[in-house]
Amino acid sequence: MENVVNSMPDNLLSTFQLDQTDVNNITISLTGVEKSDGRYVESTLADITITPATNTVAGLMTGAEKIAINETLPDAINDEKVARENAVKELKAKDTELQGNIDSLETALNADITELRSTILKVNDKVGLTEANEMPDLSSTNYLANSPSAISAAVTLDEEIGKLSRNENELWYGVKFDLANSSSPDGVRTGNMEMHKTLPI
Repeated sequence: MENVVNSMPDNLLSTFQLDQTDVNNITISLTGVEKSDGRYVESTLADITITPATNTVAGLMTGAEKIAINETLPDAINDEKVARENAVKELKAKDTELQGNIDSLETALNADITELRSTILKVNDKVGLTEANEMPDLSSTNYLANSPSAISAAVTLDEEIGKLSRNENELWYGVKFDLANSSSPDGVRTGNMEMHKTLPI
């Protein structure tokens, strides 16, 4: 019998036990029999411990790492997604508000420009400027050109002013003297006669 035992391996594996009670490590226990004095006796052949993986060495995934992958990381990703979506919504809302402000300013500016143009046209009409804000052609209103004297030109200009004042509902009044006939000291009432009645000169 001893010769038979001696011809067999020194160790024979009989039990393979996996211990997962530790949250970080796994222990593998190998039990069986080993040769001793020509016979086999029960023995713990080996306890193998597999540790967690590191940045440089392969190993196990711990319970905490499993939770991180299955729960913590997805939750963090979802939270980040929701935060970014909310940020985008806020930016779009601000963009809409800003565009509304720009539109309002543009509308107000266009209204101001229209009003200013209307005012300029009114001023031009009163002053006699052209639409290009230039002086009109006054060649036909040069009263000195065909007047025998400066006094005669002044009289003609005064008459033209009288015509303009009548066109403007005669909002002025005064006394006109005949400069061409210097021998006559009498003046002539001109302009708005109602003003002459209410505020006589």
